[in-house]
Amino acid sequence: LIIVGGLGFIVWNDLLAYRKTKTLLLHTKVVLLTTAFLIFIGTVCFMLFEWNNPATLQPMGMKEKIGASLMQSVTMRTAGFNSVDLYAMRDSTKVFSIVLMFIGAAPGSTGGGIKVTTIAVIIMTAVSIIRGKEEPYLLKRRIGTGSGKLLSNGKERQDKVSIISGLVSHIGQALPGERPVFPVVLQNLLCHRRFYGVFCQPGNER
Repeated sequence: LIIVGGLGFIVWNDLLAYRKTKTLLLHTKVVLLTTAFLIFIGTVCFMLFEWNNPATLQPMGMKEKIGASLMQSVTMRTAGFNSVDLYAMRDSTKVFSIVLMFIGAAPGSTGGGIKVTTIAVIIMTAVSIIRGKEEPYLLKRRIGTGSGKLLSNGKERQDKVSIISGLVSHIGQALPGERPVFPVVLQNLLCHRRFYGVFCQPGNER
């Protein structure tokens, strides 16, 4: 249910209509691929970081470790539940979890964040710049440079709000630096205005 809720209404509607249309929006493809990639990477990284941590995964069996890691990978971007003690996690895991919270779920979903589509466009825009291409391509479809710049500017504003809020909340608190950042990032992303437009324009079908 958490994963389904994080896909968004646009994806649900597109998947339900697939039997008739036999086509999928570029938005749907990007959301499904990026979500699967983030869940897999999140699970693997969480297991690697916490495997020998006696306060989290070490006492668990193999199946429990996989289940707990999968749960953390999914909920950090969506529901916000936890299968282990968050404050007992290693610093590297906390930083990685903040990155997942920052990315969030899909546009039109029940999750927050800058959205998986946004991070996909930003990454492909960076790749196109490195390769010397004028415009980014995603799944063999051209993404306008204006969309990449718009999303990048939105991410920059989100970065500044999170960083400033984290620093302000840390002042005067006798807590390690990463502790105030967790609630600050989470609250900021839940209140973030959602972006719907880039992949849902007419003509973005397969």
